[in-house]
Amino acid sequence: MVTAFGSIDVVKAPPTLSAANCDELANALRSNISRHRVHIVLDMSSTALMDSQGLEMLLDHNEACLRRGGEIVLANPTPLCAEILDLTGVDRKLNCHQDLRSALGSFAK
Repeated sequence: MVTAFGSIDVVKAPPTLSAANCDELANALRSNISRHRVHIVLDMSSTALMDSQGLEMLLDHNEACLRRGGEIVLANPTPLCAEILDLTGVDRKLNCHQDLRSALGSFAK
C-alpha cells in the first residue's frame, strides 16, 4: 500500500474512499505522519468513488502534514473523483495532479 521514492511516500488509495472504509487509509496516513514521513502522494487511480467523510479525512491529514512541513498531493484521480474534488472545492485545498510523475515532481519546488 505504501511505496517510498526517497523522502516521498506513495500511498495507494482504496477503491472507495467513504465512511465505510476510510479508516485503513487514515491509519496508513497517520502512521506516515507519526514517523515524520509527511511528503505523501496519494495514488487515486483505482478510487471510483469518495464521500464527504473521505474528503474530510484527506483534508485533516493534509493539515497534519502541512504543520510538519509536508503535504498530501493527489495523483491520478478518476474522472468521477476529479469531479467530486472540483464540485466540493477540495481540489483548491489539495494539490492535485493527473499523473504520478507530476505529483512526485511537485515536491521538487
